[in-house]
Amino acid sequence: MVPYQKRTAGRTRVARRPDVVITSLRTRRSRTKAVLAALATTSLCIASADAGIVILGTGSAVTNANSSPGDFTLSSQGPGNRDGIYSYSFAAGATSDMLVVSISTEVSSQAFSVSYGGQAMIQATQSAAGSGTSIWFLADPSPTGSVAIDFTAKSVVNGIGLGIASLNGAGKAIALDNGVSDNGVTSIDITTNFDDSFVMFAGDANTTAGNVSVASPLTTIFAGPRDIGSNQAAAGYENGVSAGGNTYSWNPSSSERGISAAAFYTVPEPSSLALLGLGGLLIARRRRDAAG
Repeated sequence: MVPYQKRTAGRTRVARRPDVVITSLRTRRSRTKAVLAALATTSLCIASADAGIVILGTGSAVTNANSSPGDFTLSSQGPGNRDGIYSYSFAAGATSDMLVVSISTEVSSQAFSVSYGGQAMIQATQSAAGSGTSIWFLADPSPTGSVAIDFTAKSVVNGIGLGIASLNGAGKAIALDNGVSDNGVTSIDITTNFDDSFVMFAGDANTTAGNVSVASPLTTIFAGPRDIGSNQAAAGYENGVSAGGNTYSWNPSSSERGISAAAFYTVPEPSSLALLGLGGLLIARRRRDAAG
């Protein structure tokens, strides 16, 4: 196209023809849409890559029927009835981003703490200060160490059941989403706010007879044996849980006591969130264009 001349205020300037300007704007708009479409596709791919928690390994430990340490090592024993620090060695692994443990106990009501490799773990939820269940977690744990349950303040310690899961976030950090507990029931509801979540579950019952199991969709970490020292216990998990309401249950023989569940999710990187935001803008723009 040959530019045409336009005289303004005594001087001549060269301007593009109107049809050329319109064509140029349409071309730029098409290119912008193409770039946004590519970004939206990339964001979806990154979101898919971000999703999911990998289970590196699980473990468990229980006391014996006569309440002796069983799988644990008992140290720092005090004047109470089997009080002290109960430790169990577990390798979280060099690529572990989160260590999650469940504890099912028959103990007196004094407070207690949990650590791994000398690092204090954080309590996600607890059904009761004494006998019952609780779930604890630690981000970026050391590759090897021992889970140490400090019951030195307890006046009575009977049965203990410990469930362990080491998690990897596939390059992303893992965080606690939600934790819930209840008493005297065999099932519990928990809401997960993110897709591809990991849920840890624990149960405790004041009985020593009959079999113990966790119900589907839970995968068993341990269930029983029948008597771990005046109580029964179990732990399990479900991985890849979709966002929404979920119900988990177990099957003690009788006298259900405490029950707990905690959900964990991978935290998206800022770059992923930005791309997802651009993808959302493109979708909104397409809807406006279609409506107009």
